[in-house]
Amino acid sequence: MRGGRQRGGRPKGALACLLVLALAGCEGTSLLKTESLATSVAIGNYSSSHTEATHEIYSRVARGAKACWFGTGKPLESGYVFEGALAPESDGGAAEVAIHVRTPDQPSPRGGKVFIVSITREGEGASLVTENRRMPDTLAHAMRTDVARWAKTGSAECSALEVANPISSASIAPALPERKPAVKKAKGKTKK
Repeated sequence: MRGGRQRGGRPKGALACLLVLALAGCEGTSLLKTESLATSVAIGNYSSSHTEATHEIYSRVARGAKACWFGTGKPLESGYVFEGALAPESDGGAAEVAIHVRTPDQPSPRGGKVFIVSITREGEGASLVTENRRMPDTLAHAMRTDVARWAKTGSAECSALEVANPISSASIAPALPERKPAVKKAKGKTKK
């Protein structure tokens, strides 16, 4: 071997790099799991495991979100839209609670997802993961705290959410162009 190369002309580091990439895909490597968890927490995600089924965790989280965040006079009602989905147990029972930015100037008031709670089956229980896409950090932190409490205890306790300026719909997506109604051309008989 000369100049840091193995037979075949590949650099020594290439094999080490391939080994690292192969290990990154392995589920049994606790070091990689710990690093992934630290990264996901740093970018605003939260995850937990539960012994209850997905539909039970979904019910707790959706009930809490509707009671604390949405409804008349609740902090997210004017600027955001709630969406919940629960698949049947026969289809895996995955569930999602999504918070969308409200886009009243669009045909559908439901704009892009800004905060997501995903619940999936994990063995006999469920796994919960939150993803903050565009909520302000302090608001997202309070929302993650609420979700963790609701999922764990089913408590209806609410954090004090301060929504200073909801995300404007203009920052999520450009306005759709106006559609003009199609005008049918009249078939007229011409006189000769």
